[in-house]
Amino acid sequence: MAQHHLLRPIAPGRAVLTDGEGGKVAEALAALFARLRRVSPHHAGLLSTEAEQDPMRELGRLPPTDKRTYREVLAVECLAALGHAGFISDHSSGTTAQPITRFSQPVDELAEQEVTEAAFAAAGVGPGARVLCVDVDMAELAEFYARAARARGAAQIAFLHLSADLARTVRCLRRFAPTHLVVTPSLLGRLWQELGEGAGGLAAPPRGVISVGEILPDSLRRGVQAAWRGCRFTSFYGTTEVGGMAWECAAGDGHHFDPAAFVAVLDGMGSLEREGGEGELLLTTPRHRTQAVVNYRSGDLVRLDLQPCRCGDPRPRLHTIRRLHEAFVFAGYKFAYDTLAGALTERFPDLPPVAMTVQDVDGGLGAVLLRLHLPRPSPVEAEDLVSALRGGIPDLDGLARRGLLRIEVGREEQAPPVGARKTRRLVDCRRYRPD
Repeated sequence: MAQHHLLRPIAPGRAVLTDGEGGKVAEALAALFARLRRVSPHHAGLLSTEAEQDPMRELGRLPPTDKRTYREVLAVECLAALGHAGFISDHSSGTTAQPITRFSQPVDELAEQEVTEAAFAAAGVGPGARVLCVDVDMAELAEFYARAARARGAAQIAFLHLSADLARTVRCLRRFAPTHLVVTPSLLGRLWQELGEGAGGLAAPPRGVISVGEILPDSLRRGVQAAWRGCRFTSFYGTTEVGGMAWECAAGDGHHFDPAAFVAVLDGMGSLEREGGEGELLLTTPRHRTQAVVNYRSGDLVRLDLQPCRCGDPRPRLHTIRRLHEAFVFAGYKFAYDTLAGALTERFPDLPPVAMTVQDVDGGLGAVLLRLHLPRPSPVEAEDLVSALRGGIPDLDGLARRGLLRIEVGREEQAPPVGARKTRRLVDCRRYRPD
């Protein structure tokens, strides 16, 4: 039976995706607000006395939740409420010395696994599948994906840790002969170049690629599908704070999701149309029992599509457009320009704004190059700048120690300007960068 969804204005420039008055979205929100009033002092202090009676209006009244509140208030509050109960901690692909940590319990893990199984089903993972997860330092996440793949009947699941020796990684990939790859686009892009941007001698190319952690570049999708005939891409969208939430449909036209499990609000949107709208995605998670969020800022500009989908799935679709902050992404790690610049100015307060570029590294020695552009002369030595970045951002240091990322400082007579209106401070020059 068809579901009818609409975007309902709830505040100036803000609209929620709902299934109508008194529908499942409103019911899920009302139950969530009642629970948060009991278990969360932070939310209890924000909720009005009428929150459960008119949850849509309440959602429009509540402010967005940012990462600082999540880290310094909600995570602390959640950990205290857990007491001596067991829990699972999931750390973000942290870009600062204070990464985001989500706490969950088995009930939350099972709910997330259910969504992941649906994504794997859409990708064609089933009995007899050989699933290979390729990542850096994310073995625990691969173990979670393995549980979902086993539930789908996969015959073999393995984790391949990518190193700076890309040729060796490719040899391991060939020996395992996966039917399905679970990989971030940036790592797939590096492997694809090492494979010669073709079949690369694979006896049987994978039947499916499940893209996680990043926006998938269309150029990479087209190149891989042209060489691996019949290979299906399935992009799986999510964040650390909400987990995986939306998977690409068989028609390749957006990501389907359950709007009652992941209540989606568009913030900063312009005109509202019957077909959907664009804005920053704010997420509320009624199904999260341990650490729910309300109006959580995703940092992603998205389009919500309410038109009937060619694949026949009646659920609404989400299209990711771009990140709202200047950043580069590699191996699922997101490094914002402001974080990089902050690590430099914390050590050197008088340092002028620094332009940065990111590019591929040829020859397999390191996967990406982060280059800082400074005017000549500069009062700070190059090695001190590199030390400040690596010392201030542990995940950046981890990638550098493994040879997957190099940092260089260029002295130039006229460095690129930074800080002027519409000037890009961080330019991604990689071939397979997110569009």
